[in-house]
Amino acid sequence: MGVEIGKLSDIGLSVLLDKLSRTGKTGFLKLYKDDECASIEVYKGCVVDCLFYNSVGPNALIAAIVYQFDMYSFICDDRISLKPPIARNIESLFIKAYLLIDEISHLKKYNGLVIAKSNGYIPLNNFEKKVCNFIEKPVPFDEAVDTFILDIYMFVEFIKKLNASKDVLWLNKKSH
Repeated sequence: MGVEIGKLSDIGLSVLLDKLSRTGKTGFLKLYKDDECASIEVYKGCVVDCLFYNSVGPNALIAAIVYQFDMYSFICDDRISLKPPIARNIESLFIKAYLLIDEISHLKKYNGLVIAKSNGYIPLNNFEKKVCNFIEKPVPFDEAVDTFILDIYMFVEFIKKLNASKDVLWLNKKSH
């Protein structure tokens, strides 16, 4: 069993997974940031599963990419069994994640660092109700993103909807 440890800021997750793919390694890739951890199963260089919080599969991998972990370790382990790849084209998952990262950055850059719901919006479903309850009072936007990381696509789309209808308040606006 071999172990490789490093900073994701030095290599990047997509480059690291490409390296594992080219070398055909099998094992567990662990991603770390503060007290959070994601686990990616790799079989002969192919990503076959991802676990992040209580989510598994492609959505967990997208959430892990958006979360932007700091450190990684790869533990070679040939006991992992053959499974189908997590996605036919893993690059498409990275593209989705990078688009979400861009949208989150755009929202912060052009709106502000702290978000709160205005009084006018009535939630249409349970997810919207959870988000509205969370942002009832001002909360740092990064904290809201981390809270809804497993539903990051729905969260970003909902915030954009609130933003377009002026049903969200932004505080600590950055100058651009």
